[in-house]
Amino acid sequence: MGINFLSVIITIFRVITICYTRNKLIYLILDVKHFFLCAHDNLEKRPCRELEPPHMN
Repeated sequence: MGINFLSVIITIFRVITICYTRNKLIYLILDVKHFFLCAHDNLEKRPCRELEPPHMN
């Protein structure tokens, strides 16, 4: 793929920070899909896409 491993790690930490400040950490843990979409958007230099928070029943 040619993606630098270190830059991926940095991107993941940046995504965690973005998603943590934007949503609650629980939402990040519950909705793993959102995390990976968020990471993909960051690699594509797009803003984090907003998803509905998981429903707490």
